[in-house]
Amino acid sequence: MKKTIYNIINEINNRVCCFTYRIKLYNVEGFKTQCSNLKKNFFKLLIFMLILAFLEYFSFETPFLFLLSVLLFVYMSYKILYIKYRRPKKQIEYNNLVKDYLENYQPQIVFYLSATTISYFHILTWYKFVKQTNINFIIITRENNYIKKLLEYIKDTPIVYARTIKDIDFFLPSSVKIALYANNGAKNTHLVRFNNITHIQLLHGDSEKTTSFNPISKMYDKLFVAGQRAIDRYCENNVIIPKDNFVIIGRPQVSDIEVVKTKENIGKKDVITVLLAPTWQGHYEDSNYSSVMKIGTIIEYLLSRKEKIKIIFRPHPYINMELEENKEYFINIKKALKQNSKEHIFDSKNSIFDDFNQSDFIVTDVSSVPIDYLYSQKPIVHLDVNNLSYELNSNIVYKEYSKCIYLIIDDFSNADSIIDDVLYNDNLFEARKKVKKYYHGEFDIPLQDVFTRELKKLL
Repeated sequence: MKKTIYNIINEINNRVCCFTYRIKLYNVEGFKTQCSNLKKNFFKLLIFMLILAFLEYFSFETPFLFLLSVLLFVYMSYKILYIKYRRPKKQIEYNNLVKDYLENYQPQIVFYLSATTISYFHILTWYKFVKQTNINFIIITRENNYIKKLLEYIKDTPIVYARTIKDIDFFLPSSVKIALYANNGAKNTHLVRFNNITHIQLLHGDSEKTTSFNPISKMYDKLFVAGQRAIDRYCENNVIIPKDNFVIIGRPQVSDIEVVKTKENIGKKDVITVLLAPTWQGHYEDSNYSSVMKIGTIIEYLLSRKEKIKIIFRPHPYINMELEENKEYFINIKKALKQNSKEHIFDSKNSIFDDFNQSDFIVTDVSSVPIDYLYSQKPIVHLDVNNLSYELNSNIVYKEYSKCIYLIIDDFSNADSIIDDVLYNDNLFEARKKVKKYYHGEFDIPLQDVFTRELKKLL
């Protein structure tokens, strides 16, 4: 009995210290979950002992029991502090617990993420589709400040928090053949240096932003892209990458988007639903494609029209509506929508594809959102930002795209004619169908199957 209790306590110490001090492994039975439950039980016992000690202190009838309670309380307090704060002397033994598990799990793919706190969603754009390949894989994160968020969405895939480069060296399973990336994080180089692995850049969206033709992409073995447009974009911006490095797979994410097969007379609908989806302002002025500061004007215009219009306002998650300089602006937008109708949605938290499917057309700017929306074949209206009207007319980057979108110019003087065309004529319907193929490719099998097929070719 004594030996059994000692073994249990020792196992608790080993496992909890392993996660507290060096490496963390999530979504694995017997590791993070078990340790968490054990800690909770410790605290429950502490509370029980505290109550018992309190009662015994006032009873004075059984001093021995009181003394025993105090001793147990002190012992349990020590054990919790030991587990939580004392760095294990033989660290390698605890790390081996995780390493052994990962080697036995035999993953063939590692999905690697290095990102800011609010960028954890990068990996979520692809997680479901990697999961559906039925290929064993793990996730390695380089930061721990977004892991709690990830765990809300990822329940049954091992997640390894690797704090240092040495952690990657030690814990990367020998069975891994492919590494996937959903962004160009600076720490990606810490894994790309393994030349026995095929490194694949997926990116978390496809757009005309600079992130979609970053020269850093040259360091990956393969770039999985949506369509021919993604390949041409690199070439047009003097980012020379061998053609064999590109693999066109479409955008599996758009499989949930409902496609309009024939041109609609939107204006005749009882209620017309408009999705307003501005991107964020970027880190620098030359990468500021956001129309968010024009949203108030377009809302005022739409609500003044004779048609009954429902507005879904969906700002990019990076847009901070609580910033002092923006707060009043967004409060006024919210008030305007609320006063007009309860049907309007401010700061939608639905799936973006649910918002796509609910809407009849979109008002947006330069980001991956209109590229994905193009798949639906519904009208796309751009607001003129960062001299976009000039770029559409003169820049080869927008040569094809400009043929299928509507543009409201900076002073909104053409808003009536543009929205009238969208609602009652939609002269760009056929153009959108054509440009859609250029951006999204054309496949005769489901996009998930395309993705799975191309991954398995590289195993």
